[in-house]
Amino acid sequence: MTDREHQLIVARRRFGRFLKRWRESCGWSGATPENWAIACPELFPDYPAGMGRARLGRGQISELETGRSEKPHPITFLQLEALNLALMSEGRGVITDRRLRDQVDAGIPITHEDGRPWRAPDFFACWLGQLEPPAQWIPEVVPLADVDAEETTARLRGAWLATVDDLGLGRSAGLRLLLREAGPLTEEVEEDLVLICDGIAPEPERLLHAAQIMQIWCARKADQLTDRVRDR
Repeated sequence: MTDREHQLIVARRRFGRFLKRWRESCGWSGATPENWAIACPELFPDYPAGMGRARLGRGQISELETGRSEKPHPITFLQLEALNLALMSEGRGVITDRRLRDQVDAGIPITHEDGRPWRAPDFFACWLGQLEPPAQWIPEVVPLADVDAEETTARLRGAWLATVDDLGLGRSAGLRLLLREAGPLTEEVEEDLVLICDGIAPEPERLLHAAQIMQIWCARKADQLTDRVRDR
């Protein structure tokens, strides 16, 4: 891993933790932005033909918050801008659902120190690590996985890839099988397993638990494969 790659991973994770802190401070679930966009399309108009919609989906938010999105589509940052500008709008739209109304009313716009709302270039610069998040949402310093954590992740990923290959599965199918059979899993552990399968070390304090689950699953599948050979 080059120094630049290392820096980008750190920046992605920091950006993700910032977004998560901001969202949680608003009292929002991952679905709130999309539900708001559906309820108030006038605040989230579609982009020109072929560019997509202004609404930010739950899956996009999850990928950004967990740092899994290595190359988000440029429209993602435009969608973040649309969401932030909607928070700056008067009244924030007509919403009949009381729960959604309360959530939207509790939303806090992301602004510069002079009160200007963050726009797409600001979100992109923060994602790259070139712009600091607003002070109230700066995440605690969590160091990128050290060498041991990276080595552990590489070893786990290698064992998982070998197991998937022995099962005659592709990586996507192997990941789905892992998440289905290793459960029930919390959302955080599921995210960490996905990171490991992508070759990215989870945050150090979360690596051990995910590693144990991965090792147990790989060992179980190895035993099953051995039993199949014996039964032939």
